[in-house]
Amino acid sequence: MLPLARPGLWIAGALLLALVIVIASLLPGPVVQSVSSWDKLEHTGAYLLLALWLAGMVDRRRYMWAAAAAFLLGAAVEVAQALLTETRQGDVLDLVANATGVLVALAIAYLGLGGWAQRAERWLGLARAE
Repeated sequence: MLPLARPGLWIAGALLLALVIVIASLLPGPVVQSVSSWDKLEHTGAYLLLALWLAGMVDRRRYMWAAAAAFLLGAAVEVAQALLTETRQGDVLDLVANATGVLVALAIAYLGLGGWAQRAERWLGLARAE
């Protein structure tokens, strides 16, 4: 993890994002019979946000770990939907959408937005004195 002034805040944000994703994915919902492009965009966006948040907290050498963590959460949610819910179902296309979001976030991180939490702390005046 990057040397952040408020690491607990950033970790709490990541956990909150993950919790929102899990709850939204496992709450009872309508039984959907067809593939919805809106649903896939929601999956892509949620996992893009989570992976980008995680990449903001770690140095460049750890971006792949951040991406793997986000992807594995998505895989676990798909398994949970298949096994633990009656109105949701695990879907390989959802997993593909999750992976797409993670890969886009990874590309964005490698293109220069990774480690953004340190820059945000400096901008907000929270950075540690060096």
